[in-house]
Amino acid sequence: MNHDSVVRPHFDRAYIHALAASYEWTENALGWISPGFAAKVKRYHPDADDRKRLTADQQASIYVSEWVVSPTDLTVDGHWNGNRSSYPAAFFKYVAEWAVLAKDSVYVRTFKEKKVYAALAKDLYTDKAAQMPPFKTYPTTGRVLGMRTLNVHANSAITGTDSYFGTLVATNVGNGNYEYRDAAQFHRPRTDVPWLQLVFVPTTQNTIDLQYTLWNEWNTTNNDQVPIHGRKKTLSFRYNLDNATCSGDISGAWSASNPYTTKGNGLSGVAVKMYFYTRIASP
Repeated sequence: MNHDSVVRPHFDRAYIHALAASYEWTENALGWISPGFAAKVKRYHPDADDRKRLTADQQASIYVSEWVVSPTDLTVDGHWNGNRSSYPAAFFKYVAEWAVLAKDSVYVRTFKEKKVYAALAKDLYTDKAAQMPPFKTYPTTGRVLGMRTLNVHANSAITGTDSYFGTLVATNVGNGNYEYRDAAQFHRPRTDVPWLQLVFVPTTQNTIDLQYTLWNEWNTTNNDQVPIHGRKKTLSFRYNLDNATCSGDISGAWSASNPYTTKGNGLSGVAVKMYFYTRIASP
């Protein structure tokens, strides 16, 4: 399960393996079900109320995992996208509001009312086995951009309560403008960070356009952008996968032995250190 967190050994390779397996399983599953049902699922659009509740579920999938803390197990210090992100006060308040007070989304209601988990887990811990449907191989192709952030250093850390996280947006791959988000380092304004973002790029492309922003998660889900390049709060740049070089707001070739450093102005400015690399997408 090393693909669960960036702090686990060989996370990037494990993540690539997991994505390849998920892609292959999805392609096979689409072949097992009827084409009409698959098309219906792709066309599905929830109404406004369900869309609002599903959005809340998606947000909860981030913050519950980011802030998770256990009063009986001190090793539980955040989970998704790294450790050192647990935020006890925010975690318990958020879980109470989302899981207890909020209305269930159509997704949650389906699991509760139709006993989906029970169906998935039936005979899981017995010797019974169903006949496996025909399984085809679907190779994963393309390349992966890895962006490894090493350190954040706030210009002002008087209070020591700032908690930063970065977001990386790829504007010309996949669905476009998908946001890859780091886990905030709770009350660590000057610290090394474990952040690693992976972006999958098809074989037809040799460049990828990106935007990087740093945020201060200073008041639970109320986040502020901070300057990271003079007065700029967003870095727009292009990465060339063939020669591992950047152009734009970030320019040049940057590696683990020669990382790139950028710094914002003013009391709210932050210095960030990072580097980039390319890998083959296939396991």
